[in-house]
Amino acid sequence: MSLTIITVAYNSHLAISSNLKSLIDSNRFPVVIVDNGSEPESVEAVKKEFSNVNLLEMGQNAGYGRAANAGLSVCDTEYVLLINPDINIDVEMVVKLMQRAKEHKGESPLVAPAVTTDAQTFDGAKERRWISGSIMLIDVEAVREIGLFDENIFLYFEDSDLCQRVIDSGQKILQFTDFLVLHQKGQSCIINSDAQRMKSWHYGWSWSYFKDKHERRGFYMKALRRALIYWIKSVTRLDPMKRLEYGCQARGVLAYLLGRKAFGEQGRPELLP
Repeated sequence: MSLTIITVAYNSHLAISSNLKSLIDSNRFPVVIVDNGSEPESVEAVKKEFSNVNLLEMGQNAGYGRAANAGLSVCDTEYVLLINPDINIDVEMVVKLMQRAKEHKGESPLVAPAVTTDAQTFDGAKERRWISGSIMLIDVEAVREIGLFDENIFLYFEDSDLCQRVIDSGQKILQFTDFLVLHQKGQSCIINSDAQRMKSWHYGWSWSYFKDKHERRGFYMKALRRALIYWIKSVTRLDPMKRLEYGCQARGVLAYLLGRKAFGEQGRPELLP
């Protein structure tokens, strides 16, 4: 059972060094780091510390799905472990996850551990409708038949979309509820007001895209209600960052309804809509 590790990085050198260093330094598995247009100093730091990885430089922030697909395109192993830079995991955990996946070979093209203590219910392998893209073990051949990540999405819901297509194909998604790998949320990159504005807009847009793609009946009215809820929250919250977040989510939903895409000219994402 051959395996490649893929992580998508955006100014994530410190997170990679904190969470994945022992795994990378072990040389147990080939590692692909897909850099999504990080600052030059972050890229150089990764090159200097991890000379044994295959570093793919996208040249710009191409979004999570497109970057993950680029990493998958250079892999020739049976499985890929797609992990965020802020997933704290070592070799022993990866080997354990591979062993668990092997026990369920053929049942599901996507498996994952629990990433929160709430999800750690000790019920063994449980069928799920969705697992987080922060860590998923991918049966590469099976997922290629279904289709990789939807490249119309810049950020958010690309994992939900892939999971939905797996289920629509008649296959299962499994989560090992007795196996916990902690997700150190917030370490992947620094969030400022501009980044929050961009991420929130894309959350609203991607939610709308996902719902329109998979739950079309009554979508338009659902989207309008969602935009209204976000707008009300944007004017009633006391926290300025929360007001910014909800306001941009509302604008993302409305932008989708008006026909705007997640990517603009030359494949660049909508950053400050």
